[in-house]
Amino acid sequence: QGIRNLVTSHLIYPNIRFRIVVGADMSGSGKALRDWWQGEWELPDITLEAQDRIRRNVVFTFPETKGNRTDVITAAIAKELEKIKKFRYADHSEPEYFPLPAPKQELVKNLPLPSERTGFIARGDTIGETWLKVLDTTLKFGQLKDTHFDHNSAELYDVVAVISGNDKADFIPDYLPFSLADLENYLPQLLSGEKPEGVSYTYGSRLRNFKGVDQIAHIKAKLKREWFSRSAVACTWDATLDPVKGSSPCLVAIETGIQELDGSQALYVTVKFRSHDLFRAWPMNTYALRLLQQEIAESVGVAVGPLTIQSHSAHIYQDCFDQAALVVETNRKKQRFEKDPRGNFIITVEEDNLIHVRHSAEDTGLTGFEFVGRNAKELEKQLIASNLSVSFAHGVYLGRELHRAELARQAGIEFVQD
Repeated sequence: QGIRNLVTSHLIYPNIRFRIVVGADMSGSGKALRDWWQGEWELPDITLEAQDRIRRNVVFTFPETKGNRTDVITAAIAKELEKIKKFRYADHSEPEYFPLPAPKQELVKNLPLPSERTGFIARGDTIGETWLKVLDTTLKFGQLKDTHFDHNSAELYDVVAVISGNDKADFIPDYLPFSLADLENYLPQLLSGEKPEGVSYTYGSRLRNFKGVDQIAHIKAKLKREWFSRSAVACTWDATLDPVKGSSPCLVAIETGIQELDGSQALYVTVKFRSHDLFRAWPMNTYALRLLQQEIAESVGVAVGPLTIQSHSAHIYQDCFDQAALVVETNRKKQRFEKDPRGNFIITVEEDNLIHVRHSAEDTGLTGFEFVGRNAKELEKQLIASNLSVSFAHGVYLGRELHRAELARQAGIEFVQD
């Protein structure tokens, strides 16, 4: 989107002849712009003639500054200005406008569907399948909201995503919006304490060198001493600086703790974002955070448990609506059936001619919770009040099986749960 805005600014103001691109290329946008200018890729919604006209009439330069130091950047710009004095162009093009295209999907008209408005939960075994659920939920229920840009966004408050499995960092599903090379380029920003010269901060520098403090090392040491600790926490927010300046960190806190999982101790991690671009940033953020969790777990000597991402402002920008909708629809079949983490129910029709429903945990068997009724409606009320299920799919299944049990009881025939 940033490159599109830059290109359209040249079309609106054809008298602009030079573009000097300086600073640390943290996200690879500088390389992407250079590749576009050299004709290696095209913007899909701007005519090729218009793009080629900019390439002919505008001089792009990319001086190496190795950071964002003001004096270095100023000197680099002055040097480039001396070089381009010799260029003379007589382009009398009229301003040309390419407004951001409206989403092809009728999402704007339909948003938002009625919802709980805050506290949305998406669970999955992998980062990819959990991301699909996060996108789907936001596209359906997100509130349309203005932004600082020339388009709005669909936004939800407090989207909580729980990833329970262990993704391999070298496996990137083809529907994610980045490559393995992109991920490898991004990882140092979160995993390394090194900060490029002139850059005010990275997540990694604030986590590992926040005013001289390595917070990740403190987490490791704390959990080694006291595995039950609730204070193994890292924070990126600088209360003396971030509230009054722009470009504040989106990731604000990492909280860790150890619990029993499958018979052994495991590291649970919760990460809080104040603002989260769900389409462009969420997947790459989450891969990096999973690697950080694995690093801490290995150092402490415990297994890797679930990773929870809590996004306060979870949003998809309008220019990504179509892409996000296409990704969800194309890959919806990849969202497999999941077991209810709170257990199962065993349904029987017994000699008292009543339907019995017993709650069962996968590992330990019957839990002692039992519900008895004559029909599905009686049992439905009891089961809802019990708070023993968290899965919509499980609820649909129980409704179907309870109805079958009711019909079998009425007909006096044997009932066997499916």
